[in-house]
Amino acid sequence: MESNLKKLLPAVGAMCLSFASLSAASTAVGDNNPPAVDSLTTHINASAGTRPADDMGGFVSLDYLLWQPNQSGMAIAEDGVPATATTAYPTGVGSVFAKPHLLSGFKVAAGANLDHDAWDIVAEYTWLNQGSRAMKATNPTAVGGSNLIPTFAVDYLNNRAQISQALSNWRFQFNNIDLDLGRSYFYGHYATLRPFLGLKGSWQTQNLAIQYINNNATGHNDFLTQSQNFWGVGAHTGVGSEFLFNSEWGIFCNFALSALYSQFTMTTQNARQLVTGAAKLQTANIKSSDYGVSPVLEMAIGLRWDTNWSDSWAFRLQAGWEQQVWWGQNHFNGVGSKFNSVGDLSFQGLTIKARLDF
Repeated sequence: MESNLKKLLPAVGAMCLSFASLSAASTAVGDNNPPAVDSLTTHINASAGTRPADDMGGFVSLDYLLWQPNQSGMAIAEDGVPATATTAYPTGVGSVFAKPHLLSGFKVAAGANLDHDAWDIVAEYTWLNQGSRAMKATNPTAVGGSNLIPTFAVDYLNNRAQISQALSNWRFQFNNIDLDLGRSYFYGHYATLRPFLGLKGSWQTQNLAIQYINNNATGHNDFLTQSQNFWGVGAHTGVGSEFLFNSEWGIFCNFALSALYSQFTMTTQNARQLVTGAAKLQTANIKSSDYGVSPVLEMAIGLRWDTNWSDSWAFRLQAGWEQQVWWGQNHFNGVGSKFNSVGDLSFQGLTIKARLDF
């Protein structure tokens, strides 16, 4: 029996070698003709674009954004602070911030599928605008000598004098352009990847107006107006991925990092009104600029549906949750503030995309 098995080993080896040779030949032929998006393939690095790898075409897309913006370091007052500097802060002390709410915006993009190894190039513009975001704090009946104190006035912070009201208005406009070069390809049976690299450019404007009413120590009112202009440009890279249920439906997850050489230009104008209704006296007029590197993180996850009518026409519809973090974006000047510092700007919310390939 053992001798018979030894005689069969050469035959088995020859069969295995033949199957391996056929498989290699089949793979070599397939590499010259990458499949379209509706062909689930096992070929590693085969094109996963909506068109054949040797065919050029264009595409356009439009996104609707329903995002919630937030920026740290924007407290306009502290509530529940002890009236005397020798009294320890109680656990009930809290910062007064604006309540977050949703904003509508859009993205618009145009690109081309290249005939060079199925690369694609795309330019995308993002717009988001907050016309007015008001917040108001009123000093309740003091309990145990607690105060509502401002966070943007140095003399108040030194003596902890309470105010009757703190009002503010925050406005900003967000503009961003991404220019990326990437390539989509299959990675296994039901997964695709699209690594990309390129440039990111952004310009943003923020305005903050604060009014402190009726300082109990002096009876005067303070008006603070600040503006912040930002621009930045730098490298942008990341990867998009998709896990396919079938030839049409899938879950996508995108990730990107950027580092922007940037400039912040800040303007601060403060005025004081000694008596309500009297003329305002300017107490500060400051303008400054600051250069640095601004890091940006972007992530998105959601559901995607693709369909195509031929090798030339395809349509995509997707909806997902997107988040962005712009580190160190808040450069508003809280003069003498113990509470505010350079903070981060973040966005999160729903993004719905429609894309047409032609």
